[in-house]
Amino acid sequence: MPVQPPSKDTEEMEAEGDSAAEMNGEEEESEEERSGSQTESEEESSEMDDEDYERRRSECVSEMLDLEKQFSELKEKLFRERLSQLRLRLEEVGAERAPEYTEPLGGLQRSLKIRIQVAGIYKGFCLDVIRNKYECELQGAKQHLESEKLLLYDTLQGELQERIQRLEEDRQSLDLSSGP
Repeated sequence: MPVQPPSKDTEEMEAEGDSAAEMNGEEEESEEERSGSQTESEEESSEMDDEDYERRRSECVSEMLDLEKQFSELKEKLFRERLSQLRLRLEEVGAERAPEYTEPLGGLQRSLKIRIQVAGIYKGFCLDVIRNKYECELQGAKQHLESEKLLLYDTLQGELQERIQRLEEDRQSLDLSSGP
């Protein structure tokens, strides 16, 4: 593990201590003594830091593994709950009890009833129209028959009148010729 440099607070305190010693006029330790004691304390603190870091790291890894385990358990539980909810909904739809099925179905059934009523009314009107057309054609045929009868009667009457008139003319002409 990398050794972290000492914190700024320690450096600032050392710098303040140095400047305070200079102000008081005290003599400072020799460079050698100071560097030797620093390396010893750094080694001790770095060993402690390494141990601390390793301990903290193992705690964090352990905690992370525990959290991952909890997360996967919760995820699996959520999946099972959702699956059971979906199965329940599917059963409700299959049994025609689900509101998302029954509400649109009710609307469709109302629409079906209305359409059946409209179709029945339309059928009634169509039958009335057909009946009226039939009656009109029947009446037209009767009138045509009557007019044909009258025309034929008039034609026959006219022909008979002509024959009668010819026969009378023939009889008169015979009477005249046989006469006196």
